[in-house]
Amino acid sequence: MRCRGLDVGNCGDSIIAVSATRRRGNCALIVNQVSMKKILVMTLEQGTNYGGILQAYALQKVLVDLGHEPETSCSAGVLHRRLIKAIPASKWLYAKMTGNVRINNRAAATYTGKFVSEKMTTVTFAEAKRRVRAGHYDACVVGSDQVWRSAYAHVPHYLLSFVPPEVPRISYAASFGREGLDEYRSGLVVRSRTLARRFSAISVREDSGVQVVRSYWGLPAEHHVDPTMLLDARHYAALVAADDSVPEGSAGELFSYILDANPDTRRIIEAVAARTGLTPFTVIDADGNNGRPMPSVTRWIKGFIDARFVVTDSFHGTVFAIIFNRPFIAVGNRERGVARFGSLLRTVGLGDRLVATIDDVTDGLIVGHIDWAAVNRTIADERESAREYLRRNLN
Repeated sequence: MRCRGLDVGNCGDSIIAVSATRRRGNCALIVNQVSMKKILVMTLEQGTNYGGILQAYALQKVLVDLGHEPETSCSAGVLHRRLIKAIPASKWLYAKMTGNVRINNRAAATYTGKFVSEKMTTVTFAEAKRRVRAGHYDACVVGSDQVWRSAYAHVPHYLLSFVPPEVPRISYAASFGREGLDEYRSGLVVRSRTLARRFSAISVREDSGVQVVRSYWGLPAEHHVDPTMLLDARHYAALVAADDSVPEGSAGELFSYILDANPDTRRIIEAVAARTGLTPFTVIDADGNNGRPMPSVTRWIKGFIDARFVVTDSFHGTVFAIIFNRPFIAVGNRERGVARFGSLLRTVGLGDRLVATIDDVTDGLIVGHIDWAAVNRTIADERESAREYLRRNLN
């Protein structure tokens, strides 16, 4: 062991970090032991949803950085397959709600699936249940994404109904997607309250979620940012730089990432292009790439790197515009949930960037100054708050 710097050694299921300082010429050792836990992370099915993939990746990365061994599982796919069998039209509805374009088209997920298989440790829901019963996991984490929105997910799965009560569990940035439980059946409200009370700590992604948890479940909750914001722009840029398949540049400077194109979104893009002189570009066709494989996750991130302005109706599109400090206009997407946009933008002091129609777009939104230094300070504080929450409740 050296007297300077930091040595890290393994001891059973613990990580022992040994730091050294000099005191009167001798080495004074300071030993901090962090308990390494095997953690099951439950989140929504990822499919070809870039934001869904990256929030799952980011949370897993942070848990690894904190010294744990996470595995991520998605149970929504089980629900989705059952829906398809019972109601064929639900395939379209599920894809529209979640952003998973052509969710059952394996070709579409060629490159997004490659990112998941190379960058994450995943486990099927069936295998996760088996491992839970075998006592494989030391703790469970639910989140992020709209895991507690009944229109999108089988909520009891995401309240860990299949996990024995004695297994510790918390949520991180879980989302209801709405400002209440109006989508829940009365029986689900009661059952969700019972299951939620098994959690030792609850973290929600929207500020409104804190009140939902308090009002319907009678429990305290903390508000934290989406996991994607726990990693900085340099981390995501490094992912892109390491992928030789990503093209050098994009076809323009005005990145449009639109999930639900309509006349208003088209007019907003046109207005920004006319005022700024920037050329619009996208990485995904409006028809979901017309059956072709969706661009890779890193190619999607590259769109934000190359952009000088972003127009998006996507929550995670808004998040990545902020991460990369790109001026943006966020178009509220009511079908997918507007509460999450408002909460995110209020948190970073950019609430005026959310619009509903072209009538809300002002010249100031297009060419006005954004104090990115202030935004980045807020994000740094939120990152530390989130990491402290995870450290406190998992160690």
